[in-house]
Amino acid sequence: MRLPAGRHAAWLGTLMTFVIGLSIAASGQVVDSETNAATMRRLSIDLPALVTMTQTIRKSLEELGREPCDQDAIANLGRALEKAGYRREAATAQVRYSETCGGHVPSLTRAVNVLLRLSDYEEAARVATDVIKLEPFDNNGYFLRAVAYDRRGMPKKAIDDYVTAIELFGDKTKISSASYMGMARNYEKLDLFCDAVVPIEAWVSLNPARNDNSQMRTIIAEYTAKGGCKAAASGKEVFRSPRPHGIIMCRWTSTACAGT
Repeated sequence: MRLPAGRHAAWLGTLMTFVIGLSIAASGQVVDSETNAATMRRLSIDLPALVTMTQTIRKSLEELGREPCDQDAIANLGRALEKAGYRREAATAQVRYSETCGGHVPSLTRAVNVLLRLSDYEEAARVATDVIKLEPFDNNGYFLRAVAYDRRGMPKKAIDDYVTAIELFGDKTKISSASYMGMARNYEKLDLFCDAVVPIEAWVSLNPARNDNSQMRTIIAEYTAKGGCKAAASGKEVFRSPRPHGIIMCRWTSTACAGT
């Protein structure tokens, strides 16, 4: 059955509009795909097509295509890649983003934490060093690198960074025990049990009411027994003072203990 001329023309017009719409949409998708591919090359990552079609990942790539140094977009991309199971790519993208955007500590910090979970301690230490270069007077980079050295089995380097992280932490009333316990653990790895006692005692002395507990006393007792720490090799000895929960650090002279 043939359509009347008027209806036939209207039908052809609708069909042409539909086809043109499809062509424009397809063209747009090609442009977006090319832009996202360029963004991935810039970030040194390669993702399967199905992954790039994920809404959050696609949106973040598009945003970074328009604004290469969009801090919110790289954070969203990192989280989306981790959620999708592409943790290595999440770390790589954030490190590369920092390199191409003049240095970005939050991206590097997130990357270090991902690398630690991936057990890539060598790369985690390298990226943490970049954090330190950007913020040399902040404790976080040193702490992250200490953890990487700690887990990599490099106790001397770990101890040095734990010490620096503690020194750079502003309000010691808010510091956690992580660095102190890390120092003690690495002294233990070096069989320096008497030295391992010192950071635990220092942690206790920060807030005796909170930190002087059975766990800390047990750790101190075990290290003291293992090291025979009546007089530490460093010439220092730790004593409980008559004051509740007090600590006195002593340096031995030839005849007496001089308080320090």
